[in-house]
Amino acid sequence: MVEDADDGIHRLLVNDIQVDMILGLDGFSLPVDVTVHTPKDGVYHCTFFSPDQIAAIMQAHAESGESLHGAYFWAADAIIVKQLDEQTLLSVVLDLWQSGELPTAMSRSDLDEEPVM
Repeated sequence: MVEDADDGIHRLLVNDIQVDMILGLDGFSLPVDVTVHTPKDGVYHCTFFSPDQIAAIMQAHAESGESLHGAYFWAADAIIVKQLDEQTLLSVVLDLWQSGELPTAMSRSDLDEEPVM
């Protein structure tokens, strides 16, 4: 099930997992923040990037002087995908969940709360 919430969140429900994608005005042209609500293990978050987006960020840093003039890029809870689109992000989230790697790849964001589902 797909639902576009009034708050700008693209919400997907698959196999008892809720995946919220926060898209910019241009859809998937910018990095995408994702929150994953699991049935028992809580809520996790990360940011998905494409290699082209990282290259653009590093080029901007080269011009601004940030990050040793673009010598490096880092982001907490970053996941790099070849193609940044809804199906790829959903497939990656489900693969991480099924493989048990989701808690390693993403940070838990609800440590003071009970699981949502």
